[in-house]
Amino acid sequence: MSYAVSFDATVLTLQTEGPANGPVVLLVNGLGMTTDSWGRVPELLADRHRVVRYDLRGHGRSGNAPADDYSLEAHAQDLAAVLAEVVPDGCLLYTS
Repeated sequence: MSYAVSFDATVLTLQTEGPANGPVVLLVNGLGMTTDSWGRVPELLADRHRVVRYDLRGHGRSGNAPADDYSLEAHAQDLAAVLAEVVPDGCLLYTS
């Protein structure tokens, strides 16, 4: 397991599977859930992708927010911190 630290020092626990040089797939669980809620999805994707999932602040193995901030904005900044940690060179590829 690895970690990302968000803007307010909240520690977010990351789980990574798959080849280090594979395209990154980031799985974000819903509120009240943990990384375990994905079931077999990470395993099924990990043969060709670097699958990263993280527990939201105050969920699972991630830390509670120091200032008790669980706002949508705080969650968005957490996502940005995770992306900065796991996406090489800050490059994102969007497909439709």
